[in-house]
Amino acid sequence: MIKFSDYEYQSLTIHLVIALERIKNNEVLRFNSYREPLLENTKLLVLLLEKEFAIKIPIEEQEYINIHIMATEGSRTKITVQPNQKPSTVESEMEQFLRKNIDEYDSILIKNLLLHLIPALKRLKLGLKLRNLYTENIKRFFLLAYNRSVDLGLKIKNEFKVEVPDNELAFIALHMEAFIERSEKFINVVLICSTGLGSARLLEQRIKSRFVNKIHINRVISLQELKEKPVTEDLVISTINIKLRGVPAVIVSPFLDEKGSQKIEKIIDNLSFDYSDPKVFSDLLNSDLIFVDSELSQRDDVIRFLGQKLEQAGYVKAGIVEAAVRREKLASTATEMVAIPHAPIEYVNRPCVAVFVNSKGIDWDNNYVNIVFFLAMNEDIKTFINEIYGSFNNILENKHLLNQIVRAKDSEEILQLLGGEVKRERND
Repeated sequence: MIKFSDYEYQSLTIHLVIALERIKNNEVLRFNSYREPLLENTKLLVLLLEKEFAIKIPIEEQEYINIHIMATEGSRTKITVQPNQKPSTVESEMEQFLRKNIDEYDSILIKNLLLHLIPALKRLKLGLKLRNLYTENIKRFFLLAYNRSVDLGLKIKNEFKVEVPDNELAFIALHMEAFIERSEKFINVVLICSTGLGSARLLEQRIKSRFVNKIHINRVISLQELKEKPVTEDLVISTINIKLRGVPAVIVSPFLDEKGSQKIEKIIDNLSFDYSDPKVFSDLLNSDLIFVDSELSQRDDVIRFLGQKLEQAGYVKAGIVEAAVRREKLASTATEMVAIPHAPIEYVNRPCVAVFVNSKGIDWDNNYVNIVFFLAMNEDIKTFINEIYGSFNNILENKHLLNQIVRAKDSEEILQLLGGEVKRERND
């Protein structure tokens, strides 16, 4: 018998729905690969599915079901990319890559991405792509997760010389979304300790036991490791007297006495209060960055126009246009009548959202959209990122609002429809 968490159950269910649809349409995977040994629970599930749906599940599809069962049972071995590489070597290299290239993660996300990506890269190198019937819905409803998967896809392409298509990015986005939903319940913490590993782990366990429903410890690091990878977490808990710009820090004893616990409790209350700023989205809008134009009708032209406007206003650095175009070529952000191109954070001086509206339509990689939101985000708004993307989800689901925006005559009208205040950039 397999015990599933809610996420594991949902993830497996989504995969099975997609796989069964592929099998019915005779679009199953067909390639000779290194066979991962099927777990007994996988074999049992396959038998039950074949009996219930009166179908034959090919071995390649069984292997992908096996990945989900492996994730549930906690197994992380015997996965390879190349026949001549040892599984442990490949897995170790991939794990290092993921930890280096994902800003926010937990052990569950790393484990599940390892199990998904290693066989996926092997398959993509052979030119075989999985069809994902829910790609458009994932892009629409899990916008933040999908954007993070695109960022990871670009890094995978640079590192492994494998292009990750839309459908595959949507699968990765499901893992990202699960992490986001897990993290929303907690304040993410990095623990910095100068003493031995044993003391650090003791402190970690004491923090976890006292703040079990409030804190998630992303990583335990030394001061030297902190210099190598900056803090992206919400809070630093340290046994060393340390001050970090823009990130609250609590200094505690390695044994976490009552005074230290009270200090952590107080800052948790303050951070929890800060998470719910209702103006965080509208503050990113500015009438000077909203444009109504019926002439520009091609994707790259619109991105170039918005990027240049942002650069002229000092919001972003040079090179942002090329970076945003590369990102859109890898994975289109168009969904129905809206596109949401994304600016990599290293190009952003000040966070903002630029808006472009063409009522006649914009050709966006063979889709036609009327509204473009150009996102320029950086670490300054990290605390509120979920609220910002939540606002986008609300906009995408409000067809009446979208139609009003398309019919709007000027930037002030669009700004007020989006809930912002009419304001102009000052040049002084």
